[in-house]
Amino acid sequence: AELGSSKTELMKEAIDECKIIDYNKVCMIGDTEHDFGGARNLGVSFIGMNYDGNFNKMTEVQKNYEKLVGICDKAYEILDKV
Repeated sequence: AELGSSKTELMKEAIDECKIIDYNKVCMIGDTEHDFGGARNLGVSFIGMNYDGNFNKMTEVQKNYEKLVGICDKAYEILDKV
């Protein structure tokens, strides 16, 4: 299975339940590679929470994801990203 595939399904269900049609209005905030994979699979924006340094070793492909809003070390930093 593709990285984040089950996360993709969960995210799609949640977005659909909210009756959001325009995925460009969605931003996933997550703290795992699976969260990031799910966001990429759906083509939605992503903010990574860098708990325990989990996003310190991102690949160039990940860093260049056009909808990567940013990586935050502290929750309050999200406010500067949205």
